[in-house]
Amino acid sequence: MIGSLPTALEIDSKEYAIHSDFRVILRIYSAFADPELDEREKCYVCLKCLYAEDIPREHLQEAVDKAYWFVGGGDVPQESVQPAKTIDWEQDESIIFPAVNKAAGFETRTVKYLHWWTFLGYFNAEEQRAENEDKEFLKQLTGGE
Repeated sequence: MIGSLPTALEIDSKEYAIHSDFRVILRIYSAFADPELDEREKCYVCLKCLYAEDIPREHLQEAVDKAYWFVGGGDVPQESVQPAKTIDWEQDESIIFPAVNKAAGFETRTVKYLHWWTFLGYFNAEEQRAENEDKEFLKQLTGGE
């Protein structure tokens, strides 16, 4: 449905509830960035954090694929999404949250629940706004078009 925010993912024709709050996804990104975890452990953390129930072993690959789809923003055109691997969510927290809060118009960390895609939308909107401001500033500096 247009405009809906998923709170479950379909795996082998069954809906599995997910924890869709942005804080959960930031924990997943933290695990992805942990050099002490191998790829299998990172997948395990992702599945355990995201899904509200255990996924049958025979459907784990599909669950991982759907999890990565969700964490990546779903079917959002990728040119409009800041590549997640270039962002260190923990290291850059002090600049990310003020920017997201500015786009949101409120302190996002104080709300009880905020869907990951909504948070990601605020983040991308602020990134786009900042990029446009940079382009305008460069135009003014160079007197160019």
